Amino acid sequence: MSAPRKTILITGATSGIGRHAALHLAKRGHRVIATGRNRQALAALKASPEGAALEVLELDVTDGESIARAQAAVDVLTDGRGLDVLVNNAGFGVLGPTELITDGDLRAQYETNVFGLLAVTRAFLPKMRARGAGRIINVSSLGGRYTLPMFGVYNSTKYAVESLSDALRLELGPFGVEVALIEPGAIATEFTPRSLEGGAKYRRADSPYAPVLDAFDRMERMAARTSVGPACVARAIERASTARRPRARYVAPRFAGLFIALMRLLPTRLADHAARTLLGLTRRRLARALPALALLAAFAASAPLAARADASKADGNWERVKQSDGILVERRQVEGSSLKEFRGRAMVQAPAAAILAVFSDVPRATEWMDSCNGSWVVADLGEFEKVVYNRTHAPWPVADRDAVLHNLVRFDEKDRRVEIDFYTVEDKSTPPKKGVVRMPFLRGHWILWPSADGASTRVEYQVHANPGGRLPNWLVNYVSRDLPLKTIEGLRAQVKRRHYPDVESHLKKRLARYSFLFSRS
Repeated sequence: MSAPRKTILITGATSGIGRHAALHLAKRGHRVIATGRNRQALAALKASPEGAALEVLELDVTDGESIARAQAAVDVLTDGRGLDVLVNNAGFGVLGPTELITDGDLRAQYETNVFGLLAVTRAFLPKMRARGAGRIINVSSLGGRYTLPMFGVYNSTKYAVESLSDALRLELGPFGVEVALIEPGAIATEFTPRSLEGGAKYRRADSPYAPVLDAFDRMERMAARTSVGPACVARAIERASTARRPRARYVAPRFAGLFIALMRLLPTRLADHAARTLLGLTRRRLARALPALALLAAFAASAPLAARADASKADGNWERVKQSDGILVERRQVEGSSLKEFRGRAMVQAPAAAILAVFSDVPRATEWMDSCNGSWVVADLGEFEKVVYNRTHAPWPVADRDAVLHNLVRFDEKDRRVEIDFYTVEDKSTPPKKGVVRMPFLRGHWILWPSADGASTRVEYQVHANPGGRLPNWLVNYVSRDLPLKTIEGLRAQVKRRHYPDVESHLKKRLARYSFLFSRS
């Protein structure tokens, strides 16, 4: 017997766990009110094919007036009955050495993760208590039960959420209101890249922690290797929402609970040693300086050789750089610029509609675009035109790069191809971030040529970019050689890993007049 339909409000539902939970619960037949503070992101969520069933409300958990407006709107939507389930999901983290975290960053995390959670709960709780029924689900973290170095402030907010949730569960039980905690482990969403992005300012050469601040890169690599998709968290939220007697805590994925059990079995001194070693926070490492100068010296020594090699190439025409796994990489000189333009060409064993579906899932660009650690829609200008934010990771001590890009899809019936052009634009709503270099320009395109039977697609990825900062041009040209190769390899993997049947079906209907996309018969 299926669970009765519930009215569920989710905070922070425009990305990550919140977005996946909202879409999953709506697909399961529940009435879902997805909230967030970014009006454009909410509109994009609602406009997406899978988000049509959602109801969206603007809600900033740190703004009392915004909470009051959302509460009034929910009363109208539910005819005064209120919510069946409140999912407090909004939250963020800034990672870095605890002693160096500024008061501003400390307070901001508590304002959202703790005070905001409690303020939203206070707003929607009275209707539940009056009915004698309701459920509050607080998204915490395994970091609310075990603390890692560099996570101290973020973990402390989750310890607070755990304690508040335990107290609410005890206090509200007699009124018929149940409280459950969701404790995600390492989940593949935008959260980790954004947390590391927020902590970039603490990666200073004069910091006493400088020799181990490559721990940020190590954390990102570990997260990429060990993380699982957010679907497991969405299912845990569903179980907590619909179970007859919800558990006090749901760990997602379930096997992550083994980590907590193991750390509790270990003596504290041994567990501390394991955590420090994991992130390289050891006495020996702190005692020595990073070999960055030697690395830079090696680059400097090879610069004349690279410059001479580049000078010997012909300008203007495409020249072959490498070929690997059927991917041809070429480059050419651009008039008036010492930075080369690169392109890659290859076959992808997937229909053009499947590739367009991958492109449309902007937040998941972090899963396949080379070194991308942040991507989201800034403005949705139409089904085939968007402004997106993209951030690219760079190994320390080089700062990350970012850009705001205008993406436009065009369908060329005459030449039987799809062109996706992208180029940098200025956007006041997405100002440059501290510690990140905004790229002066980045432009290029994707071209898709569907095969005769529509089952595969020949692709071309072309890019010309100036990453800004003080990187020497010869080094930029050298590193950029691998960009087309890695990007097309990532696309090939993504079309196998991710499937969007609903999006592809929508595209086929929407683009039916372009018969070349599907077959030439």
